[in-house]
Amino acid sequence: MIIYADLVFFVNFFGDFLCLWLVSAAEGRISLWRRIAAAAFGGIYGLLCTHPSLHIIGGIFGKIAAAALMIVIAYMPASGKALFRGTAVLFMSSMLLSGGVELVGVNGSILRIMLAAFGTACLVTGGISLIRSRIYARYLPCELCFSGKKARFLGFYDSGNRLISGEGASAVIVGDERILKKLISPEATCKNLFEWADSDKVVTVPFTGAASGVMYGIILDYARIDSRRFDDVVLALSETELADRIVLHSTMV
Repeated sequence: MIIYADLVFFVNFFGDFLCLWLVSAAEGRISLWRRIAAAAFGGIYGLLCTHPSLHIIGGIFGKIAAAALMIVIAYMPASGKALFRGTAVLFMSSMLLSGGVELVGVNGSILRIMLAAFGTACLVTGGISLIRSRIYARYLPCELCFSGKKARFLGFYDSGNRLISGEGASAVIVGDERILKKLISPEATCKNLFEWADSDKVVTVPFTGAASGVMYGIILDYARIDSRRFDDVVLALSETELADRIVLHSTMV
C-alpha cells in the first residue's frame, strides 16, 4: 500500500483546522495564525501515526494527548480549566468528524467523503452555536490584570450595567470580595483596600437605581473579555456577595 505523505498531512491539517474553528466558536476566539500552527501540529501527528513503528501514538491516549497539545498551542497562556474544556471540545468534534467521514467513506468517492466532512462540521457547528446561544451567551471568559497580577474568571454580561467612573468615563466592572482575594490577596477586603492598593489606583464609583450609594473601585491595568482587550476599566467592589462574581459592562460584547 502506497501512502502519500503530503495527502495525509493536508487531510489531517484541514480536518483539524475545521475542528479548531468549532473550538474557537465554542470556547473563545483562536487567532488565525494560532489555528494554523495548531492544525499544522495535527497534520504532523496524523502523518506520524501512519509509520508502522509509531502506531502506538494513534491510540485513544495518543489522540487525547495530541488534542491537548493543539489546545495549548491555540490558547496558552490559559487556565487549566479552559485548556481542559478546549481539549474536550476538540477531541469530541474530531471524533465526530472522522466518524462521519469513515461512515460515508466505505465504498464512497472522494467527493462524498469531502461532503461528509463539511456536512458533519456544519452540524457540529450548528449544535455548538445553539447550545452556546441558549445557555452560555451571557457568560464570557475574562482576564483581569491589576499591578501586573492576572486572574481569570467567567463574567456575566449585563446590558443594564452602564456605570462609568471619573472624568475619562471609564467602563466599570462590578465584582465582590471573592474577586479581590484572587486578584490581590486572600486577606484583601473592601474595608482594607488602601492597605493593598496605591491611593492613585483607588477610585469611588457612585451608583443609583433601586438603591444609591458609592462603591470603592480599583483601576485595572486591563481587562480581556472573550479575547477583546479593554485598557480603560475600573473594577468596582461590592461588599455583599453577588450572584455572579463579576458583572461586565454593557459595552463589553
